Amino acid sequence: MTWPAARPRRTINRSASAPFLLLGWMRQRPRTPASPRRLRIRIALILVIAAARIAIPIWLAPHGPPGPSQPAGFTGNTTKPPTLGRWDASGWTTSSIGYAGDSGSVLRTWVISRQCATTCSYYLTRSFQDPTGGAVSYPKGQLVSRSDGWHISWPQTTAICGGTPAAPIYWSQQVTWIMVFGHDGPFAQAHETSYSYNPRCGYGKATTTWLGTFQPPVQR
Repeated sequence: MTWPAARPRRTINRSASAPFLLLGWMRQRPRTPASPRRLRIRIALILVIAAARIAIPIWLAPHGPPGPSQPAGFTGNTTKPPTLGRWDASGWTTSSIGYAGDSGSVLRTWVISRQCATTCSYYLTRSFQDPTGGAVSYPKGQLVSRSDGWHISWPQTTAICGGTPAAPIYWSQQVTWIMVFGHDGPFAQAHETSYSYNPRCGYGKATTTWLGTFQPPVQR
């Protein structure tokens, strides 16, 4: 009697087919609706993530008005001392934000002097008038030699920035210069930055370029 040949046993790799079996089981398993508590938790998490995506960029962004900036310095030989005496100067605004009537060119007078005690220092007195009008003043600033020119930090001034004639609003103005004196003639150049701020008026920033010409004394 001849027996039929035995069929080879089929080997199933259960480790490889386990994910497919799990997926099939999950598909056949009836889904139960989430409880109201779980839905509330999911909604709360979504709202927290959405709020964080909005709040974090706002929190990291800079707040408040921009502060004062330094004028552009000069290169080359910036150590020539200033010439003492009277100068005629013209200036024109190169950029302006928040200032009213701050445009065009203006003519001013400079007077450079020197004062000596234990050491000698140079000072520049200039005629100044607020763009909105008012009396002419003559602020005085000390020239300090640096690698990029002579620096002047002018005394702070105040000007009207808003309000009414009966109750004006003032803001303070901070002005800084960097200037050089020419080697090929009695000429000077200055870069100016001005900055003003009051929470009720906002802020103002401007840059101005000045050119000065020395006026020798008249010989009699």
